[in-house]
Amino acid sequence: MIVFAGALHAGWNALTKRSNDQLAFCWGLCGAIALLCAPLAAIVAFRDGLDPTGVQYMATSGLIHIGYFALLAEAHRTSDLGLAYPVSRGVGVLMIPIASAALLDLAPEPAAWIGIVFIAIGIIWLHIGAFQAAYHIRGWHGVISWFALANGLVIATYSLIDARGVQHLHPIVYNYGQMTIAFIGLSAWFLYTRSTDRLQPIVAKPRMAVIAGIGSYITYTLVLAATRLAPVAYVGPMREVSIVFGVFIAARFLGERLTSGRLIGVVTIVLGMVTIKILG
Repeated sequence: MIVFAGALHAGWNALTKRSNDQLAFCWGLCGAIALLCAPLAAIVAFRDGLDPTGVQYMATSGLIHIGYFALLAEAHRTSDLGLAYPVSRGVGVLMIPIASAALLDLAPEPAAWIGIVFIAIGIIWLHIGAFQAAYHIRGWHGVISWFALANGLVIATYSLIDARGVQHLHPIVYNYGQMTIAFIGLSAWFLYTRSTDRLQPIVAKPRMAVIAGIGSYITYTLVLAATRLAPVAYVGPMREVSIVFGVFIAARFLGERLTSGRLIGVVTIVLGMVTIKILG
């Protein structure tokens, strides 16, 4: 489930990265989920009912996702993609199992920590060229993306909340609810800042946002379903298999080179996943 979700995650993120206005694009994909996935979510909610506890977790996660999308867009606006992505995802990889052990009393097995560290190292290794280039230009100030660091903490936060919430609500309903709340929040922000003109290109040509929205919805619904079967301390780090798919998507469709360094990073991430699977 996580491997399939990783492939979808890499795909819809590639569409988001290629958009001219990433925050507006995120608004569009959330809107597509709110509109297109409503019938399915309604059917499941009618069948299973709505646990008030799960609804509380879902609403909290939805509000946090507003900040997630805002920080993600700002991180990409203020720093190179090759820096923002590994910093935010790498922080999440390490913080999820640490926070899970401290707050949920769900510490990974000692051997599984080896796999988690492998995944984090692989993420950094894949983007080492971007870090070196930024350091040569601006020193450490160019390497550190504060928005990306903050986003990594946000990823860890909503992952822990979702791990609890999805035990009370079906993943289809839970994911739909939080994404709809995020859509409402982003819509309110564009209205408040009087910048709804930024949404016109998405409304005029919604195809890519719709595709990304469907991909995003399926991706995270699968992740939530996996969290019901395995500890979030394992699911969170293993989600980064999406980076492996992203490397090959970039090489095949975006013209990026598949260097030996990138292959080493990919192998390190896969090795980490295998370690968690076998020894975790």
